[in-house]
Amino acid sequence: MSISITRAGPIDHGIITGFLSELASEKSWQIPSDLDRWDLVTAKILDSDLWLFLIAREGEKPCGLAVVEFRFTPFEINQRASMVAVIVSSENRGRGIGTALVRDAIHHAESRGCSGVDIAIDPNDSSVGFFRKLGFCEKRLLLTVQIEADPG
Repeated sequence: MSISITRAGPIDHGIITGFLSELASEKSWQIPSDLDRWDLVTAKILDSDLWLFLIAREGEKPCGLAVVEFRFTPFEINQRASMVAVIVSSENRGRGIGTALVRDAIHHAESRGCSGVDIAIDPNDSSVGFFRKLGFCEKRLLLTVQIEADPG
């Protein structure tokens, strides 16, 4: 069966959270405890022009996801894009789905006039080589401060 990649809209919020929930148990990820709020927030993000969610499907079943955030900065006249996630289910890895998702995300960024696409990953992550093959290169150092989230 062939793989199709489509842009997700607000109506797809349950598909997105369902796919991420399935993968969470496989990857030992922690998902939000308030699932209704998570679903609502996901629907709002999907309704924003500043976010792009691409779903890879085999038939109707999701098998991959790419998430991109678009933003303007006061230092550039063009938008920039940040690839927030590229996820392919373990049983579908090695089939070119991740490559297709990244290329499609880059195409969307180009069509919006973005000046670049960034991704922040740990330098020791096994996906570094994957992104390098797709043209990503190290440009900056990302420093982060962790903030405790207010559950209220």
